[in-house]
Amino acid sequence: MISLKKILQDDDATEETLLRIVRLLLQGIQQHAIEGDAEDVNGFRTSLQRLTNSLEGDLTVSELLVQAGSALQTLEDYNRRTTRYLKRPAGEWQAAVIMLISAVAALQPADGPRVGQLREIAGRVRAAGGPEEAHKVRLQLSECLTALQLDHRHQRDTDPSDASASPAERQLPEAASEPVTGLSTRSQAEEALAGGWQTDPPSYVAVMAIDRLRIFNMRFGHSVGDEVIRYYSEFLRDRLRPEDRMFRWSNAALVALLPRPNRLEIVRDELARLMDVRCEHTVQTASRTILLPIDARWTVFPSMAAPRLLIHKIDAFAETAEKNSPRRSA
Repeated sequence: MISLKKILQDDDATEETLLRIVRLLLQGIQQHAIEGDAEDVNGFRTSLQRLTNSLEGDLTVSELLVQAGSALQTLEDYNRRTTRYLKRPAGEWQAAVIMLISAVAALQPADGPRVGQLREIAGRVRAAGGPEEAHKVRLQLSECLTALQLDHRHQRDTDPSDASASPAERQLPEAASEPVTGLSTRSQAEEALAGGWQTDPPSYVAVMAIDRLRIFNMRFGHSVGDEVIRYYSEFLRDRLRPEDRMFRWSNAALVALLPRPNRLEIVRDELARLMDVRCEHTVQTASRTILLPIDARWTVFPSMAAPRLLIHKIDAFAETAEKNSPRRSA
């Protein structure tokens, strides 16, 4: 408890000075009180106002001491109730998170590695006593749930009979369009290349491999990586011609089939102007919002080459670009 007894019993202090101190004390308590339950707040302010009104008469030093003590006792009682009020949502949050963890753990194999992680997180949730600890637990839970999603996606992709897959996914070995970007798939790109190498006018194949996509996946999770490539594919589609066709070739590589009656140099210049346009996208991670610059390494091949040779060139470029990610390259 804050004590004003020493000040109030100072022989040099006048009653007027002491009265001013007590009034300032009451004013400060009222202004800086924590906002808790509305009923408690109103009652607390009424009590303080009653104490303030009691100072209007002529009071002795002892009486002022009693009033100051009453003000501090009122503050302590109010703070005790408010602390319980503020802790109540934290307890409800802990209970909700523990129920979520229990439900997710029940859906996993009992001896699975994620179950042990979830149980450990549940223990940390119960022990979390402050905002900083709660924030760390939330990040750990987010990482664990992201890993569970990746495990589930891998299981679904490797097991066509997975009941969680859609009927179309179980019926077809490959979807009509790539699920993340909505673009046509690699097999459809290979069919287009097989039919396009003898077309007139000639066509060209542009390959764009996104820089740092693997780093985005490792640092922020595959959901962020998927969001980046989806945004970038839409960015390119909006700027290419309507007759141009785009495909998702690999994890980080996109392919565009460009029908152009121009020389290779002119097509390269056209694509260079497109690739020089600045592209950024804001993503939300478990802990913060980040503005990510999206760059890509790119090249253009004439489609007149035999399809097998052209596919080999695209694969070689995409693989090299994903391993070595310079800012831009033509």
